[in-house]
Amino acid sequence: MTFLSTATDIRSSAFTRGRPRATTLADGLHLGWLTTVDLTKAYLARIDEASDFNAVLQINPDALSAAQKLDEERKTGTSRGPLHGIPILVKDNIVTADNLDASAGSFALLGAKPSNESSLIAKLRKAGVLILGKTNMSEWANFRGLSISSGWSPRGGQTMGAYYPNSTPEGSSSGSAVATALGLSTAAIGTETFGSILEPAEFNNVVGLKPSRGLIANDSVIPISARKDVIGTLSQAGAKVVDANFKEAEGFKKLNQQIRGIVRSSEFKRDIDIIEFTKTFPGEEYPDRDIGKFLWTQEEGIDVDSDKYHEMVRQEQFYGGAGGILGAMETYNLDLLVVPSSLGIANDLAAKMGFPVMGVPLGFYPEGTPIELDKNEPHLVRVAPRVPYSLTLISKAFSDGVLIQVGYAFEQLSSVRRNGPLQFKSPSTELRRVSS
Repeated sequence: MTFLSTATDIRSSAFTRGRPRATTLADGLHLGWLTTVDLTKAYLARIDEASDFNAVLQINPDALSAAQKLDEERKTGTSRGPLHGIPILVKDNIVTADNLDASAGSFALLGAKPSNESSLIAKLRKAGVLILGKTNMSEWANFRGLSISSGWSPRGGQTMGAYYPNSTPEGSSSGSAVATALGLSTAAIGTETFGSILEPAEFNNVVGLKPSRGLIANDSVIPISARKDVIGTLSQAGAKVVDANFKEAEGFKKLNQQIRGIVRSSEFKRDIDIIEFTKTFPGEEYPDRDIGKFLWTQEEGIDVDSDKYHEMVRQEQFYGGAGGILGAMETYNLDLLVVPSSLGIANDLAAKMGFPVMGVPLGFYPEGTPIELDKNEPHLVRVAPRVPYSLTLISKAFSDGVLIQVGYAFEQLSSVRRNGPLQFKSPSTELRRVSS
């Protein structure tokens, strides 16, 4: 099981730094130096201490009893593998077969009980992973309104960035990224259509991994686009270089935001009931929080069976393929593309093609950097001193192994997270305070 392998590399000496120690959490559990109950108690305390960040939406009420069962298994000599007893958090749009909701941050789905757990979550449970709780997210994975801030949901409120007061967490997997940055779990699961893992990873100084589309099953996930959505990880740990240009980048840039969003809008078709619920249920905060993207999906001609949809899909394949990433990689004989930050055209094209993408911490804005605010209310801070930025690595489909090797090597050599500034506010509980 390699999907959460980076989770076992988080050191137990400091939850938010990941400073090296001789043993990993997995080793500590295996050797009996700590228990899953110890870990769970520490994380629960830290979640409570970091409640102002609104990163965690819901705690698994059975977390401690599940931890005790995993410890008892280990005492009898049964180990499910290196992830046995490792607690993680899961984004609120992924279905788990327990007493946790899967609502995509909306009151519309609160209390719904889908019949099938995500097959990924089921496999993680079988491997001994403990599901600690659900993380906050941008409602409907940031596909409700045109002017809603990232990280806001009616159920969870506004998730806040970890490195500067009143800052944006970015991306729809915002709660998972902030929780990981603050050490509220060993690692967290997120989802991405375009930017939902990579952007919050960048703004919160953690490693974000979006695997090749199709490598990890995405069943039982509340989607924007079932065709494009990918489940990935956010964790604390995580070639030849040329000036490679995308041949048709300018053509892609000329497409306006709405036209570029036609495919996603078609695949996220909202029915009238959801729109009416959002407009009439007080907790959804309409009209203060708009529904502009919902309305896109109601426009005439936007349907997965329409000619317009199929033409836009063909354009996506061209701009991401011969006219974009694949064209650049073949022209320059590249195994990997490296671009600054998670934002911009490269990540967009990679999302269209289902290529694996990894974001690795690169640095922090220096002291004296002018503060820039997000355009959407409540105008959270986007750029400021000590706000992180990242390096984005992109490879061809199913070349995830190369991507992870290069990303891990860069992270180990640069030590940006370990040597950079701390979060502006951190939980205080450390493992030694609760360890038996």
